[in-house]
Amino acid sequence: MHAKKMKLPTFQRALQIKEIADCGIKVVVSGGKYGDMALHYLNKYGIMAVRLQSKFDVRRLCRTVGATPLPKLCTPSKEELGFCDQVYISEIGDTPVVIFKQGTYLAS
Repeated sequence: MHAKKMKLPTFQRALQIKEIADCGIKVVVSGGKYGDMALHYLNKYGIMAVRLQSKFDVRRLCRTVGATPLPKLCTPSKEELGFCDQVYISEIGDTPVVIFKQGTYLAS
């Protein structure tokens, strides 16, 4: 009976992350920790998981990319999604950092 209790949340988490991947999302940013199963499914669908230490950093990043901060892991609507040209990991000195790079567009 204990095994049945463990399968349902795992299955629900897999479905949540599959729905997120089906929306075309490539990066998920969180202020909290990711569980092992969440990381497994994010990796399976090729989604980058970024953890920010401060809720203010999460809000600042959301404002920058045009996203809406969501209180828990769920499938966002089109209006809640943000956009960024490039997201990659780089090193500054010996410290690994995640770079969110927006392109510069000139209006004519």
